[in-house]
Amino acid sequence: MVQFWQHNYIWVGSPTILSISGPTYVEVNTSFGQSYYAQNISGSPTSYDWKLNNGTNYVVNCDDYAKIYFTYEGSFSVSARGTNSCGDGAWVYLNNIWAYNYSPSPAYPNPTSNVVNIEVGKSSSAKSQGSSLTYDVRLYDGQGNLLRNANSKGGTIQFNVSNLPNGVYYLHLFDGVSNMPEIHQIIVEH
Repeated sequence: MVQFWQHNYIWVGSPTILSISGPTYVEVNTSFGQSYYAQNISGSPTSYDWKLNNGTNYVVNCDDYAKIYFTYEGSFSVSARGTNSCGDGAWVYLNNIWAYNYSPSPAYPNPTSNVVNIEVGKSSSAKSQGSSLTYDVRLYDGQGNLLRNANSKGGTIQFNVSNLPNGVYYLHLFDGVSNMPEIHQIIVEH
């Protein structure tokens, strides 16, 4: 006679969230907000808490996901934790979320397959400062990895993107005055 043993596993303790997923580049003042999701959850949370590193933006808690309405530019982090009858779990963070105001892109062609041209020195801050500004231009992938970087006093900068995979990339333009970059999406299509 063969006997089978059945094992039941019971979670004891507060819940655990291992990660948060969601966009890291967002436009401010959009009517639809951005969704962030708690991932790899254990411990059967009965409720969730969500927060932004700066509480002036609007967070709607919707259980294992939250809708966030970004109202101004900046760098943010989103955090979440679960709660069950054993208590509160630890806070988990998604850092380096960039909220930006959309403005017409100085980059062309867009989409591009080979080279992207970036016009710098045409903004209103550049005109008021004269030629004293040095621009720092950076190209990032969707995970925040720096792929290209150049500095210029004005004119056209070119980045060769022919060896990058198809996808969405983010151009950051620092004008030497503001700590916040002007951010534009670049699409690479081969």
